[in-house]
Amino acid sequence: MTSRQIRCKKCGHWNQLNHDDQQCSNCKSPLIEVSASEVASLERRKTAGELTVKILESDAWYTVIFKKIYNAVTLVFISIIAFFLWLFAASPG
Repeated sequence: MTSRQIRCKKCGHWNQLNHDDQQCSNCKSPLIEVSASEVASLERRKTAGELTVKILESDAWYTVIFKKIYNAVTLVFISIIAFFLWLFAASPG
């Protein structure tokens, strides 16, 4: 198995690239820089599976009520769909 080496862009020191440690052993700068678009993409993927709407402290009282109603309706809808899927999966044949 071959080991992968990468050169530090800051000091020019060659480093073994490990999945655990991605910093230069000489100057401690990051070896692989992550662009702003990659960070934004990771954040979008983290929140893509969330079905609820976040209630912020800065929301008005009527916005909080509508968001709570939306979250409750979403939960009920998902529960009904899950019940029918379970019923279909548990049915014989």
